[in-house]
Amino acid sequence: IVKIDKSCVRGIPKNDLKIRMLKRMLGIVASCNAVPIVEGIETAEELEVVKGLNVPFGQGYYFGQPS
Repeated sequence: IVKIDKSCVRGIPKNDLKIRMLKRMLGIVASCNAVPIVEGIETAEELEVVKGLNVPFGQGYYFGQPS
């Protein structure tokens, strides 16, 4: 399992550089036969971008507050 930091996701819907960077990270994770988890998903727009990149798991305030 590889957790991808929230700094890579914050503002990603309007940032082509972050989208390209996340795609490359996901490629590296896949080449290691690992599973990515993207942290810090806080908006529907961020979730849509992450889903569009076929990320299987995510976490963040968009899904709920920590308990």
